[in-house]
Amino acid sequence: MKHAVVIPTYNAGAFIVRALESVRLQTLSADQIIVIDDGSNDNTVQVVNDWSAEHDVSVVLESITNSGAGTARNRALELVTADWVSFLDADDEWAPDKLTELDLIIADDASVEFVHTDRVYVMPSGEILDSAFRAGSMVQRDYLCSGFTMKTSTVSIAHSFLNRTGLLFGTERTSEDYSLFWRAIIRAKRIGYIDRALTVVHERQGSLTRSDNESALILDNIGVLAAIIDSEPTSTVAAKNTVRTLRRFRYRLSQQVFLVDRLSPRRLVSNSRRLRRSLGFGEFVKVLASVAVALPRRHRKGIRA
Repeated sequence: MKHAVVIPTYNAGAFIVRALESVRLQTLSADQIIVIDDGSNDNTVQVVNDWSAEHDVSVVLESITNSGAGTARNRALELVTADWVSFLDADDEWAPDKLTELDLIIADDASVEFVHTDRVYVMPSGEILDSAFRAGSMVQRDYLCSGFTMKTSTVSIAHSFLNRTGLLFGTERTSEDYSLFWRAIIRAKRIGYIDRALTVVHERQGSLTRSDNESALILDNIGVLAAIIDSEPTSTVAAKNTVRTLRRFRYRLSQQVFLVDRLSPRRLVSNSRRLRRSLGFGEFVKVLASVAVALPRRHRKGIRA
């Protein structure tokens, strides 16, 4: 089985070597390492070239106009010739036996088309946190579509599956990876999970989501969910149940749009319009009614505190 590794980069010169080294040191060598630089304005490209020359490791390196991680990954997929493609963010790293363990699980069951692993998080403070996921849940479609249960650097997908389905990453500001992952969970013949923390996710201060307008980010997520819910085929019972789970998750997120920020009247109107377009009028009204009940309770709790 041949393996490709896809690494999108943007201003990653300070840490990309850590990711590349974790690929070089795999006990099962990658057949392709594809780095797509998303218009960096630092020394990322030079760092990758220097590392490749120093270790005599072949890297397919291409620069594109800054368009986002989803576009960079999609360009990399056009270059993949291997049987399986694994995704690694430039600021993360793998345990040395990540590809070996992947190879074992897909050799054991040819119907597996989507595999992900457990992970640990390294926080900006240096603190290391476990994921606390239960292995049994991580192969259940309903559970995997009930929230943000995966990380990009844990995921590997059969190239034949991507070719058959035509699935690509989204181009949204956020959840561009889940735009593909949730669809893949619905469609894959079988899902595999490796219950070992083979991925180290480094949470950089700048990458810790977030902004003073969290509701806008949530609306982006809801837009991704709406597109999947409206277009995914539900010809099987499993697909119907999974899409129903995505609907429930979208409903919960929709409530948060009005609860996470102190909304100005202008932002309230803007958010309401976006949400109504994503949900349709009927579900939008249900969300507003539930929020109208929740807000007074929250206010009372704040007073008691």
